[in-house]
Amino acid sequence: MGKFEMATGGSSDREIKITRFYDAPRELVFAAWSDPAQLCKWWGPRGFTIVTKSIDVRPRGSWVFSMIGPDGTVYPNRIVYTAIEAGRRVAYEHSGEGETADALFIAEIRFEDEGSGTRVTLHSIFPSASACNTVVEKYGAIEGGIDTLERLADLVTQRSPETFVTSREFDAPRAKLFELWVRPEHLGKWFGPKGFELEIKSADVRTGGTTLTRMRSPDGKVTWGKWLIREVLPPERLIFIDCFSNEHGGIERHPFAPTWPQYNLTTVTFEDLGARTRVTVQWTPVHETAEELATFAASHDSMRAGWSGTFDRLAGRVAEECAPR
Repeated sequence: MGKFEMATGGSSDREIKITRFYDAPRELVFAAWSDPAQLCKWWGPRGFTIVTKSIDVRPRGSWVFSMIGPDGTVYPNRIVYTAIEAGRRVAYEHSGEGETADALFIAEIRFEDEGSGTRVTLHSIFPSASACNTVVEKYGAIEGGIDTLERLADLVTQRSPETFVTSREFDAPRAKLFELWVRPEHLGKWFGPKGFELEIKSADVRTGGTTLTRMRSPDGKVTWGKWLIREVLPPERLIFIDCFSNEHGGIERHPFAPTWPQYNLTTVTFEDLGARTRVTVQWTPVHETAEELATFAASHDSMRAGWSGTFDRLAGRVAEECAPR
């Protein structure tokens, strides 16, 4: 799941630094910090609940909320965001009221790619060593920080049980099938349902890489898509997060189906059958809402039809590549 590395004091005795590795793409982890709907699901140590008065996660915006402890104690909090760099950094000023008025500090969270996952570093700086000691000793800041980041892990690594699975056998060795999936010059010629046109704008098909594509439907509708690649294991397996995006690669919701899951984990496996290969695609929403999961579950028939057409096009590409020269 991950590993913590902790240091109190940092470069001075008024700092706390905690790092955590997540087995999830950086874009997903960052979204959990910047999307208000997700942020309220995991913030705070286990046993605490969050009551939000107002939230505006953008520079100069604020989040005003109360943390309610297991014993019913209410801790008012205010966060004022000072910087947000998409996918890279969040910075804010944190303050409290009443009993927690002394919990004033500035914080910076950094998100870094590490292999197929993400390392998050939470760095808090207090106005004095005594203020730092107060939150450590009085409020259990280190233990609370660890527990909070563990709850984030629960969110970004959860998997829905409603997995969609489809497969097809092809008359080609699996090395050839794997090549048709990972090489852009092949992928752009077959990927997508019948009648759809795919243009690959960028492709870095490796663990930790991304692809950016533009797809045009038969009726002329254009959608942009992005793959956040988690694992490339030739010729056995390809794993990526599939999501809609804008033309610049920024992750967005489905333009024509707003309740479609924003992130879908796609696992493509290539099974060696001698002269033939079985390709299996598994599609699973990640940190989805109940509404998104219901939409996904209700769409299995249309997904099956779409993948059937896509596999037909792949079979045609296989035939072209394997035809006698």
